[in-house]
Amino acid sequence: MEEIKSKGKVLLIDDDPDTVGLIGTLLEKEGYEVFSALNGERGLKRVYEENPDLVLIDIRLPDMDGNEALKKIKEMNPDRSVIMITAYADVDNAIAALKFGADDYIKKPFDNIHLVHTINRTYEAMVLKKERRMLKQRVTRLLKKKLKLTGKDKLVLYGLTQYPEMSDISLSAGLGIPRTTVTGIKNKLKKRGFYERINIPDLSVLGCELMSVSYVKFNPLGVVEERKGYIEKIFEQPELIYAQSTDTEEILVHVSKSYTDFKEDMDSILRMYKGNNYVESIDTYQFPFKLSKIPRFLNFAPLLHNLFGLKIGYKAKKPLFGDKIYEPTNTEKLVLYALTRFPDLSDTEIAEKISLSRARVSQVKAKLLDRGLTQSSIVPDLKKVGCELLAVEHVEIKKKAEMEIDPKVVFMALGDVEGIKISALEDYTEYKMIYEKRARSYRKKSGMKEHTFLIPTENIKMSKLEFYPLVKKIFEMDVGF
Repeated sequence: MEEIKSKGKVLLIDDDPDTVGLIGTLLEKEGYEVFSALNGERGLKRVYEENPDLVLIDIRLPDMDGNEALKKIKEMNPDRSVIMITAYADVDNAIAALKFGADDYIKKPFDNIHLVHTINRTYEAMVLKKERRMLKQRVTRLLKKKLKLTGKDKLVLYGLTQYPEMSDISLSAGLGIPRTTVTGIKNKLKKRGFYERINIPDLSVLGCELMSVSYVKFNPLGVVEERKGYIEKIFEQPELIYAQSTDTEEILVHVSKSYTDFKEDMDSILRMYKGNNYVESIDTYQFPFKLSKIPRFLNFAPLLHNLFGLKIGYKAKKPLFGDKIYEPTNTEKLVLYALTRFPDLSDTEIAEKISLSRARVSQVKAKLLDRGLTQSSIVPDLKKVGCELLAVEHVEIKKKAEMEIDPKVVFMALGDVEGIKISALEDYTEYKMIYEKRARSYRKKSGMKEHTFLIPTENIKMSKLEFYPLVKKIFEMDVGF
């Protein structure tokens, strides 16, 4: 007897075992792999565990409304096909389900032939939709290839990242490329969104005591759209300077003047997230500036030098954060805030905004740079330069030891008992290669344990990299921008 070709996965969510058994038998004969659940809560867990292509849901479940289950399933994957099962009395609810994203509905008692036909038709439409999406992705990849960086593009982007304060003339001399070419490439890359400029203040010198890194794992059964509003509120916290958020997880970096300030922020996050059952876990690691090292902080020059395979020499940058508190004058505060708020503006444009002369702005800016109170940085778009993964690595250190720092690391904080590294990697193959090597190294260093979280850059939905709200709060500035 010829074996029926396997189709996709189907999940049945219905509290009637007879209905589940009958539909399961019919679909298995059609070549589907069938799973079942007798209530909504268990059904949602099985969606997460089995990742079915198609879900059949009874409109009336013992523990929740079928439309509620539908909404949550669509939140997990909007492209997953869903068919509602309904009695004649609930047809209006089934029709309403179509508005919530259901593909079709079946009325009880159902005709077996009609049931199988409806399921096959829905499944085939889902397959066609998936093929169209894959074709669209292939076209997108081809378009990206047209934006592929040339050798000179890579050299200029690296030069900007390594020497962000250099003029085009100086950068031209250092790279051995004509000044007009440097300017043209710089403008082209900026227009295409390959990088952004930021000015990073030395927050430890300005009185901040604590850096905290938190990894949040979201509850897969939570409603993404509802959670989005809370994420936006959290992103408004001035102490939150860096964040990357996907539908399943996020990384948060806070810098606070005191532990009390951080605890207020974290308590707010816990109330919003845990109070609404949006998270499975939150892991937080803290690094007091006076007791920790920050050997690399959003420095992308080593990454690009390695990623582009450049032969030009690389010069390590001095770590940003100092250990002496400095009390700037009111004018210095204003200029520092303006530099942080408007990193792309010229000295003349900043002078107009804060009502100072250009010469005064340039003088104060030079002093701030010389004292190390601020540092200009170029942040590349990781997806556009070919990095598909962010690897967030936490290492426990039971004995005093140094964590390895390699070119792929863009952020690193090291305390006496633990450390955090964020690395930008090309793909999962590179991750396996690098982290297997690191794991062997950690095993040799007695007492070191590591755990790594992976965040695909393609899945990042919301990002934040801002310092000016915190500078404004620290300086208690009353300005209109």
